[in-house]
Amino acid sequence: QRSQLAAMAGDVEAAIEAAQAASEEQREQQREQVDKQSFRRMYQVWPGKILFPCGGRCITAYPSGPAVCAWSFILTPCGFYCLFVDRLWTEWYPLVPVAALCVFLLTSLLLCLTCCSDPGIIPRRQLILAAGLDRELKELLGYDVLGNGQPTGQAEVDASSMVSDELRKKGYKWCRTCKIIRPPRSSHCPDCDQCVLRYDHHCPFVNNCIGQRNYHFFVGFVTSVVCLALVVLPGLVWAILTPLTGRETSNEEGISGVLIGVIVGVACLAGLALLALLIFLGYHLFLIASGKTTKEHLGKSRPANIVEEPTLWAARGPRLFDPRVFVQI
Repeated sequence: QRSQLAAMAGDVEAAIEAAQAASEEQREQQREQVDKQSFRRMYQVWPGKILFPCGGRCITAYPSGPAVCAWSFILTPCGFYCLFVDRLWTEWYPLVPVAALCVFLLTSLLLCLTCCSDPGIIPRRQLILAAGLDRELKELLGYDVLGNGQPTGQAEVDASSMVSDELRKKGYKWCRTCKIIRPPRSSHCPDCDQCVLRYDHHCPFVNNCIGQRNYHFFVGFVTSVVCLALVVLPGLVWAILTPLTGRETSNEEGISGVLIGVIVGVACLAGLALLALLIFLGYHLFLIASGKTTKEHLGKSRPANIVEEPTLWAARGPRLFDPRVFVQI
């Protein structure tokens, strides 16, 4: 009987230990679930009016009508241009369609880079603290973006108390929305609701802000789309106005008069867009030569040390944050 009682006691102790181990494992799993719920990737909790497609690998604004219009003005004339490639290849020169294809691919690439790249966004205060970026940003930008102490929420008070006199004299300003100190030539974009380094303007046609880190792509896109129009439009006009030669079969023999009218209308609209783009490109070449951004030129402001920091020829600089990093919420 004693041995039976001892065995039963051992079984009870083993059962108690197993129950304790099971409960401890359950508590550990619950803690892991809570930890997973409290940690999210930065782009998943990002405030503002921007999107992070491809799992945070791209940055762009919300889709807009002008962006669709820009793609339509590129794809539609090029699509009609493909109808006349045979004649352009044989009656003009084979390099003409090849050049059009190369410029089209370059234009599309630069448009995607302008649309989906980081223009130089400075993270907001709560994200800097959540991700522990304050020290890294201080090393990259050369000053403490968080300022002195804690903001009060009163714009006038914070503008004077959070920014030191030394930084204020150099053009540094307090952003009441992001609650950070932004450097000279940067600005808070009202469309994207973000502070952007060397802010130029918000372009709805590329669906993104234009700033320090994508201005090169933007100028390249405008230049390439002008070159694309100069290659495609003459080919369209020639193919429409020049009658078919020979009896060989071509794609144009089945083109109706209505479609020809549509092509003429598209070519006319594309020609008007080309004139506007030439003026726009000339304006940005003027800005590059003067070393100003669009905002600085329209705002009649000339920042200090403008020669030391040009627009197109300056370095892009590193990215100030990683949208895919985990932060605790």
